[in-house]
Amino acid sequence: MAAGALTAAFNRFVESERSGGILLLACTLAAFALANSPAGAAWLAFWQAPIAGLTVQLWVNDALIAVFFLLVGLELEREIYVGELSPRRRGVGTYLVGGVSVRLAASVSRGTIHAMGAEGETA
Repeated sequence: MAAGALTAAFNRFVESERSGGILLLACTLAAFALANSPAGAAWLAFWQAPIAGLTVQLWVNDALIAVFFLLVGLELEREIYVGELSPRRRGVGTYLVGGVSVRLAASVSRGTIHAMGAEGETA
């Protein structure tokens, strides 16, 4: 019976809108604690360990960025077909494209977009 109550509580937590924020805050606090503990040097060494010519940090960053943009693309596709950007509300798409274009142009003109080398230094 206790397992059923625990499962119900877990399901309520996962379905809550606050669950993502709470999980992010808990992981942030855990990362701060680990980085400032005696194991911090070993943790940093793990992230800087080379695998196939790149560090673990670069592999994880590239994978997470790829997954992030995949999810953003899927969400955008869903919005275009059934959501706020559907043909009956096409005016919203104009603002979206305009906002992205202005932000990209501003970043390029200020020189804040750089090509990254294999070791993470800017080119």
